Amino acid sequence: MSPRKKSIVKRAHDTKKVHCSWSACEKLMVIYYFEHIQKVRETARRFDIEPKQVHDWLKKKQELLNAALYVLTLNRDRQA
Repeated sequence: MSPRKKSIVKRAHDTKKVHCSWSACEKLMVIYYFEHIQKVRETARRFDIEPKQVHDWLKKKQELLNAALYVLTLNRDRQA
């Protein structure tokens, strides 16, 4: 008798990508945390976001400061 070959079941990996909306207040909180520690990667890890998001929010800091704190989008052309 020959040894049986274990059947390998290939399964797709579930990636849990969740789309989150951040308010202007929350984005400013991330920016102030970054300004305190001066490390983009560590800031991104702390808030479970991509480093690119930190960079983008840093570029838009002045707009975020001028926006109402509960606003989720800075896009002025679109109306809810």
